[in-house]
Amino acid sequence: MGKVKLLVYSSYLGNGGAEKHTVRVLNELSDDIFEITVVSADKDGDYESQLKPTIVLKKVGSRFIYNLSSSLGRLTTYFGLKKLIVNLNPDIILSIQDLQNCIALNIIKKLSIKPKLILVVQNSVQDAYSNKRNIVHSTILTYISERYQEADKIIALSEGVKGGLLELNQELEAKVDVIYNAGLDDVMLSQLNGLKREVKNQTPTLISCGRLTNQKGYPFLFQALQLVKKEGIDFSLQILGRGELEEELKNQVKELDLDKEVSFLGFQNNPYQYIANADIFVLSSIYEGFGNVIVEAMACGTPVISTDCPHGPAEILNDGEFGVLIKSKDIEALSKAIMMLIKDDVLRDTFAQKGLFRANDFHATVIGKKYQEKILELLN
Repeated sequence: MGKVKLLVYSSYLGNGGAEKHTVRVLNELSDDIFEITVVSADKDGDYESQLKPTIVLKKVGSRFIYNLSSSLGRLTTYFGLKKLIVNLNPDIILSIQDLQNCIALNIIKKLSIKPKLILVVQNSVQDAYSNKRNIVHSTILTYISERYQEADKIIALSEGVKGGLLELNQELEAKVDVIYNAGLDDVMLSQLNGLKREVKNQTPTLISCGRLTNQKGYPFLFQALQLVKKEGIDFSLQILGRGELEEELKNQVKELDLDKEVSFLGFQNNPYQYIANADIFVLSSIYEGFGNVIVEAMACGTPVISTDCPHGPAEILNDGEFGVLIKSKDIEALSKAIMMLIKDDVLRDTFAQKGLFRANDFHATVIGKKYQEKILELLN
């Protein structure tokens, strides 16, 4: 028998945890078993160069429209994707994220020869699509509740995300499996070699990493840090990432008189050099699907403070065993957690060591094997 022809449909491969996870998993799939083609929107992504050479990358749709609106840009991939599916005749399609999932469902329904379809859900659906006035949000929720059962398999990246899907449609129970995200791989570990500092930072350094969007809850972090500053505690915060709220967040930092403490460093190809040299990693998200960056921080040996938001962080940190969990949007609790770890060297070291151990559970080799088994199980 020939190789399994796998077509992977994603947004552009850059600037996000879902895209990084996708690249890590695909690199772990066996070249002896799979012939892999990745289809993405026509936009250059920071992670494309990390795909192994045996993977073929195809770009479809309008780059111009994507730059105006990522949602509209992904919709323009429809006809190019349909043409590739017809020409390649894949055995199976792996679709990543919900808007892509809706497009894939529409295309496959109209084909005479239908490949198997696996949908990957990367976020808390009720939180990610809560704006009922937004046509994209309402359409995606309708597809989840009415059309997702047309897929052959659904992979949710946490138990919480699975629960959200079942709230919309209990009949999905038989089709949904949970596979956590690949939070680290050998490439990342090689980048970490020698990065951990030998000398303690003069000023306690905090770091946060993620898109500059409402989801990440940065305003709550800034307000918490204002309370920390009022207590006379020195600190600095580095933020890695970019997004549509950058100017708004920079203005808020100035209004809170934190412009000397907070630095916006943009997107970094190797964020681990910053994370590894920080004293504390902070995730202030309002919601997550998983929280890859928590695993990355633990793998860097950096203790983690995270909001106990839906969904993912509590599962990664095992309800506080491997890091500090605080209520989402709770400014006072977040400030107290930050002050506690700044003052307690022993507790920081304890969480750092525990985190290093826990991170191995999310290595790409472990997660990639689970994806490979699930795909082959579906085909058989």
